[in-house]
Amino acid sequence: MRKIVSRRPLIISAIVTLIFWAALMAVQYSLPFMPRFFYSNGVFLPQLIADAFSALVGIALAFILGYGHIFDRTSHFFAGLFCGGAYIVISLIQAYANIMVSLSDEVFFEPVWRIIVFTLSMLAVGLAEETYFRGIISNLFWDKHAKDSAGVWTAALYSGLIFGLMHFINILSMDPSGWGGGFAQIAGACVTGLCFTAIYYRCKNIWVLIFIHAFLDFCGLISEGLFGGTILSQISNYSPLTAVTSSVMPLIVTLVIFRKKKMAQTLADVPEADRPETIPQPLSEEESAKSKRAFKRAVIIFAVCWVLLFIGSVALNPDVQSAFESETQSDRVLDITDAGDWSGEQTFGKSYKFTVGESRSYRINIVTAPSENSSYVLVQIKSGEEVVFEQTYGGICSTTFGLDLNKGDYVLNLVYDYSRVSGGSAEYDTSVIIK
Repeated sequence: MRKIVSRRPLIISAIVTLIFWAALMAVQYSLPFMPRFFYSNGVFLPQLIADAFSALVGIALAFILGYGHIFDRTSHFFAGLFCGGAYIVISLIQAYANIMVSLSDEVFFEPVWRIIVFTLSMLAVGLAEETYFRGIISNLFWDKHAKDSAGVWTAALYSGLIFGLMHFINILSMDPSGWGGGFAQIAGACVTGLCFTAIYYRCKNIWVLIFIHAFLDFCGLISEGLFGGTILSQISNYSPLTAVTSSVMPLIVTLVIFRKKKMAQTLADVPEADRPETIPQPLSEEESAKSKRAFKRAVIIFAVCWVLLFIGSVALNPDVQSAFESETQSDRVLDITDAGDWSGEQTFGKSYKFTVGESRSYRINIVTAPSENSSYVLVQIKSGEEVVFEQTYGGICSTTFGLDLNKGDYVLNLVYDYSRVSGGSAEYDTSVIIK
């Protein structure tokens, strides 16, 4: 089976990605039919269920396609960890910074069991995504192209690009106002996927990548895991600068791993299970020229896709759009802060009327800073009976986006859900600015 599927890596990779998506969606759409406990205790419990199921499907798929041997190799773990050392260091710095920022806002820790669920969900994400995108897809391209150094680069570029584009699944779950951040995340994920593949090709140990991936996500989302919050609200705030900064480091690491001396070792140090489909030496001049042409084509495709994603992050970024607004358009049509002590009701709400004097695109900033991170607030804007905007935010969140509003009267509704708060005193604090 492996020899057959490796002949068409792009087609098989597309199918594998669709299976990955389908496994996640199957759990998402089945959650309403599960006991309420599974979908009413934050975002990480449903994510754990979805990624654990996806990982099981991915492991079965790896064996079906002939790549079950990837789980057998345990050697070169520390060599792979050394290659990904930059991720470990940066992740630790990011985790420290996120925790310090959160603690400065006087937040409260989530219950211990939720923190454990968060940790397990990060492990499940690493296991699922690395099984599909390094264990299967990277090996598909390795078997097809990795006959020389140019071929290894070709395989890594395509594998990384597919990994990055896979993250379009996040955009499907986001409000259009956050698509700019989604495009920035995808651009960075493409280069991260390239780097992860380079690490995998160097050590051929899938467990290294599972650990690095899980550790990176754990540190990046540690504030949400420890203090509560939503994942997509963080992605929505990514900027075009995020696309650049999240791409530079992994590109440098990849260039270091694939330098000439190490590339020779990468091609030579191939596990026995991989050897039959790789490195038929020596290559003829015609085969070598063909490999180099494939490499150049892969570079162009990767670069064009990255640039288009970057342009998308710029075009859809609310801050960039607001920079083109005139000074007269910067007047605020709404500036409210709704704060107070929770009275014990499971749900309660507030309404604010405001008037828009000019039909145009407005910039909206929403900040939620409740004392209980297990609380949620629905932010809704209505024009008459028409719902213009509606989004639910959990815990401490901050987001800025653009929204087209026509001239007329509007109502801002804030509906709080404190059904998950387990008694005691609590405070709510929500700020909405439209300008």
